[in-house]
Amino acid sequence: MSTPDAPAILVVDDKPANLTALRSLLADLDARVVTAGSGDQALALMLEHDFALMLLDVDMPGMDGYEVAEMARSVEATREVPIIFVTAAYDDMQHRVRGYRSGAVDYIEKPIPEEILRSKVRVFLDLYNSRRRILELNAEYRRAEEAAQAANRAKSAFLANMSHELRTPLNAITGYTQILLRSRRLDPTSISQLQVIRRASDHLLEMISELLDLSKIESGHLSLEPGPMRLLPLLEDLCAMFRPRCDEKGLSYQCHFPEGLPEGLLGDHRRLRQMAINLLGNAVKFTHAGGIEFGVAYRDGQLHLWVQDSGPGIPAAELERIFAPFVQVPSSELTEGTGLGLAITRRLARLMGGEVEVASELGRGSRFELVLPLARVRMPEPFQASLPLPAAEVSGYRRRDGHAEPLRLLVVDDKEDNRAVLVQMLNVLGFVIDEAQSGEECLERVANHPPDLILLDLVMPGMGGLEAARRLHSGSTTAQIPLIACSARVFPEDRLESKAVGCVAHLTKPVTLPALLEVLQQHLPLSWNGQLVQHNRQRIQAISDALASGSDSAFEQAVGDLEGELEGMREPLLAWYREYAYPNIYAWLQGQAASAVAAPLAVSVVGGEGGEG
Repeated sequence: MSTPDAPAILVVDDKPANLTALRSLLADLDARVVTAGSGDQALALMLEHDFALMLLDVDMPGMDGYEVAEMARSVEATREVPIIFVTAAYDDMQHRVRGYRSGAVDYIEKPIPEEILRSKVRVFLDLYNSRRRILELNAEYRRAEEAAQAANRAKSAFLANMSHELRTPLNAITGYTQILLRSRRLDPTSISQLQVIRRASDHLLEMISELLDLSKIESGHLSLEPGPMRLLPLLEDLCAMFRPRCDEKGLSYQCHFPEGLPEGLLGDHRRLRQMAINLLGNAVKFTHAGGIEFGVAYRDGQLHLWVQDSGPGIPAAELERIFAPFVQVPSSELTEGTGLGLAITRRLARLMGGEVEVASELGRGSRFELVLPLARVRMPEPFQASLPLPAAEVSGYRRRDGHAEPLRLLVVDDKEDNRAVLVQMLNVLGFVIDEAQSGEECLERVANHPPDLILLDLVMPGMGGLEAARRLHSGSTTAQIPLIACSARVFPEDRLESKAVGCVAHLTKPVTLPALLEVLQQHLPLSWNGQLVQHNRQRIQAISDALASGSDSAFEQAVGDLEGELEGMREPLLAWYREYAYPNIYAWLQGQAASAVAAPLAVSVVGGEGGEG
C-alpha cells in the first residue's frame, strides 16, 4: 500500500492484462502505479505527474515505446526520468541497442523475472527518494541561508543605526570637551575633570567600534591593511602599557622577548595590536592574585604571541563558548566590557590565516596563544623632511588667495547641538558661519549666499545630505564648492557613497578639532595663525623623534611631556597615533606652522612621502 506522497511509476502497455499484471507485481512497493494504454495517453500523463520511473512496452499501435522515450527525453520535466523497456516482441540485439539509444536505462524481455524487475524498480525508487530528499534539503538550506542573510542585513542595519544614534550625542560631548580644553581660563582641577569626560567618551566610542568590527567581520566587509611593521617597538609598548595596571592590582608582570626576533613583519599593525590588547586586558581583568606573563616567539614563518595568567581558570565546558560574542569569561564573574574581545580576536586571527588557542585549569590560570603567519620583511629607511616650526594652538587664519574678507562656511545638520559644536569651534577662528537644518534649506542658503565650503550631515529628515550633495555637485554654479561630509555613519560604504555624490572628505562624528582643521586647510585657501610656547620646542622635537623611531612608549612619553598651551594637543595626538593616522600627525606639524617664524624643525616620518606608515 502506497502513501499519499509516495513516488509515482508510469506503466505503459496497450494490453490491459499486462497492465494488471505489472500493477499487481508492484503493489507492495511504496509507490503509486499510474497506467497508460497508449503512447499518446502516456505523454499526457507525463505533463500531469512527477514520475520516479517509467516501464514502457515497445510494440504498441500508433506511437511505439521508442518514440515515447524519445519524446520524454525532449521535454525538460521528464528528461531525467529513468525508463525501463519491458517487451515480449523484440528480444534481438538490434532492438535492444535502439532502446538504449532512445534513452532507456534498462531493457527487459518477457516473461518478466519478477524479483529481478522488483529489485531494479526498488533501486530507482531509492534513487528518486534520495534525490527528492537532497532537493528538499537544498531548498531548506536556501531558505535558511536567505533567512540568515536577511537577519544579518537587519543586524548590520541595526548596528549602523545604533552607531549613528550613539555617535550623535557623543559628538556634542567630545566637541564641547575639546572647546573647553582650549580655554586658558581653566584651573588644573577643571582640566582634569574634562579629561575624565573625554576618556569616558573615548571608551564609549571604543565599545561602539567593537560592535561595528564584529558586524563587519561576520558580514565579510572587514578588510585588513597589511604593511611593514616594526615588531620590537610594538611589543615593548604593549609590555609597558599594562605594567601600571598590574602594579595597581599587586600582580607580578613579566615580558619575554627573546633575541633573534625579526625586525620587521608584514601584517596589519593595528589589528595585531588590537588582538594583543584584548588578550592582555582579559588577563589583567580576571587575575586578582599572582601574576601575568607575556611573551612571543617566531618560528617557521609564524608569530606566536602568548599570555599566561594565574587567574581563576576556565571550565573545560566553556573553553569554546568564551569565543562567542557577548560571552564573558569566567561566566560566574560580573565584569565590565562588552564580551566581544575574544570573539573579535579569534575572528581577526582566522581572517589573517591564524588561530587563537587556549589552555586552562581551574584555580591555576589560563594561557592564550595567538598564532599568525607573518612573513619577515625588511623595514624601510625613515623618510626625513624639514618642516617649519608648528604652532601649538590655532588662534585664527589668513587667506592665501589675496582676498581680505573672511571665509564663509555653511554648517548643515538637523540637530541643533551638532551645529552648535561646529559653530563654536569655527567662530573663534574668524570664519563667517551660516547654518541650515535640512537639505532643502541648504540649497536655499547656497542660492542666496554661496559659501566657500559646506560641512554637511548625511542623515536628515526630508532631503538628506546625500541628495543635497548630489544636486550641489551637479549644479553649474555650485559644483566647485567643497563639500565635507560630517556624519556618524562610519562604514566604508558610507564613505564611498559620500564620495560618489561629490564630497571631497568624510569627517566621522564625534568630530575632533584637529581633524576639522586639517580638512579645512586642505580644501580652503588659508594658513593657520598660532603661537608656540618656546619651552615646548624640545618636546615637539621629541615627538618627531619618537614618531621616527617607531616606539609607542617613547611617543606617548613625549606627548605626555607637553605643557602649557600645548596640553590640549595631548589627546588628539595620542588618538591619531593609536589609530595609526600618522599622516594626521604629519599634517599637524606641517599645517600649524604656516604663521610661525622660527628655525625649521627636523621631522622624521616613517613610511615615505606623505607620512603613511
